[in-house]
Amino acid sequence: MRRVYLLTLTLLLSLVLLTACKSTKQLADNSYPQWLQEKFEKLNERYSEITLFEYEGQPYYAVFVKGPEKSFDLNRTTIYDADGNVYMSLGGPRKRSDEEINFFNRSVNKGIIWQSDIAKEKSKE
Repeated sequence: MRRVYLLTLTLLLSLVLLTACKSTKQLADNSYPQWLQEKFEKLNERYSEITLFEYEGQPYYAVFVKGPEKSFDLNRTTIYDADGNVYMSLGGPRKRSDEEINFFNRSVNKGIIWQSDIAKEKSKE
């Protein structure tokens, strides 16, 4: 009888922990701004990463999307402010502007906060 009780208690505790983990994941997904969450499905179709920057006390999101294989000039990074407005676009064979250089010199890179499934697979290799 005691074994049945312990087994039942263990199963209930496991169920509670699994539910808590799922809730934590949903909370983490919901911690992204709504406009950014709406881009995830499309971004997940290609190699893409989102890096969080802090610039002048405000969050900025750098969305990097890799172009076709071996076409480095087609890689693009679009930096959005907290409201989802395009702050600047980078990429192509042109030289960085003073504004772009200033942004990267004065901002704090908080790290990659999201990767597409393709990017996750490539980072494992």
